[in-house]
Amino acid sequence: MLWSKLLKSRTTYFYLVPALVAGIGWLIYSSDEEPPLISEFSISPAIVEIEDTGALLNYAGALSDSRGITQAHFLCKEDGEAKLQLYLGFNSIEANLVSFGVLPGSPAWQGTWDGNSQNLQFQGTGRIPASFEGTSCSWSVELGDILGNSTKIELPNQTVVSG
Repeated sequence: MLWSKLLKSRTTYFYLVPALVAGIGWLIYSSDEEPPLISEFSISPAIVEIEDTGALLNYAGALSDSRGITQAHFLCKEDGEAKLQLYLGFNSIEANLVSFGVLPGSPAWQGTWDGNSQNLQFQGTGRIPASFEGTSCSWSVELGDILGNSTKIELPNQTVVSG
């Protein structure tokens, strides 16, 4: 009896139809299980010597995801220890910025990214201080999107910094 009254009520349809449309839309939106992709990454020069003023590394790359990237963190590791990092900012103050830094230490916002969180290109110049002891490290990246899909990719890029 209650069920037949509900089906005859215009109020039921007023709320039910939009709720069904929203629910189906959410199911379609959240069905993405693919993590973000990296289509290019470069850092040069591959071998750099630290001078009295330090050293510079130029970096660039491109990332994409169908739902929106929320994390892009590049690390250059030597014997499992992170020595250099690149971090793309996606939140308010750091949005569209790329930081580069020597670890441990604080990275500096020395680059930018263009596009949107679904398709972006980044570039910049990272500064290595003269006090850095040097490294021979390999790059990897951790990527994540708004739905929680994530991946860690070992990149073919290596950087040698000598002093």
